[in-house]
Amino acid sequence: YLGVDDIARRKGHVYDTVISDLGRRKVLTILRGRRKEDITDYFRAMPDEWRKSIKAVSIDMSKTFEAVVLKHLPTAAIVVDRFHIAAQLHKRVDEARRHIQNKQKKEGKERVFNIRWLILKNVEDLTAQELIRLNEMYDIDEYLALCHELKEEFRLFFEEIKTQESASAFLDYWTVRVEETGIPELIAFGRTLSNWREEILNYWNYSISNGFVEAQNHKIQNIKRRAYGYRNNENFDRRVLLECG
Repeated sequence: YLGVDDIARRKGHVYDTVISDLGRRKVLTILRGRRKEDITDYFRAMPDEWRKSIKAVSIDMSKTFEAVVLKHLPTAAIVVDRFHIAAQLHKRVDEARRHIQNKQKKEGKERVFNIRWLILKNVEDLTAQELIRLNEMYDIDEYLALCHELKEEFRLFFEEIKTQESASAFLDYWTVRVEETGIPELIAFGRTLSNWREEILNYWNYSISNGFVEAQNHKIQNIKRRAYGYRNNENFDRRVLLECG
């Protein structure tokens, strides 16, 4: 099982690609860049036996990573990383929250202020005072209430659903609910789920994610900070493989 993810090399949207062995929990390599041509040579150079041995690859919702896996690891299943899906949902919910609150302001409607984290935090992590304010938000605006309700409901998707059949049925149910809200940001997220449906449902066949990869990315960033950066990429790669490989 492989995990593929990008990592910021330096400021200015300059990225590398980290490829990890999820089974043995080790970084295999760091590739300069994250474009298709930056990644292709690595997989092309690998023996056929190795490429055919890969059962599944965890990626974010990157069309580049998807294209490379489909071409060079044709027997491997693609699994969309569950944490990236959650992050994408939070992003869409927050966009909807800003849109709704801006509309409230323009129309002079009653508002509950500083509610971003009220909506995005898990409900069981809210303090008693935050729960009171959350209830006030529910009373004031049905669309903000829907954003929170649907976000909380989607948490069940990975935490409590045990079979692929149940997961598929939940996606059907939840995306219909989203469509009925008429909230553009949530509808856009629903389309994302539809576009990556097979790859999302593969999670119930392979149960892999990029959680290990993200942890290694954090470790790699710490390696750079300790050295105040690396001028020589080969030295940097050696240090990463020494600590993470």
